[in-house]
Amino acid sequence: MEASTTEEAMASLEMLLRNSGATVRRLGPEEFQRDRERWRELYGPALGRPAWSWSRQGYDWHVFSYHRHEAVEGEVAEQAMENSTAHTHRFLVLSARDGVHVGFEVEAAHAIDLAPLADDWTLLAEDGSWSMTWTADGEGPFFAKP
Repeated sequence: MEASTTEEAMASLEMLLRNSGATVRRLGPEEFQRDRERWRELYGPALGRPAWSWSRQGYDWHVFSYHRHEAVEGEVAEQAMENSTAHTHRFLVLSARDGVHVGFEVEAAHAIDLAPLADDWTLLAEDGSWSMTWTADGEGPFFAKP
């Protein structure tokens, strides 16, 4: 079930990350905004809009569900993330909803599945080379490269 508040979303995500053995640091508001804008610059140009105005209905992941940016979905996405995390151990976890301004810097030895949260989250490789997004709507998950 989708968290109803930013604090609930943050607490649920942080608990899942720490229980997965990850080292976690909360992003400050400016860091979150900077990293969300970076994600939007990497994946948003397909909509032909400035990075700050492209979100669809308040959910960034619509860029994938509306097929505006190439992505693989479901089990194929999960396998692609597994393969990619073999070489990437530092991630950013960002809310994929406009109304929730939550983000973490994460270091982990393995992929972390955010599906149990049943909410809108994006895992971005620190270098921006790939992204994995889960949704509260049961679509996805979506794995993409810029």
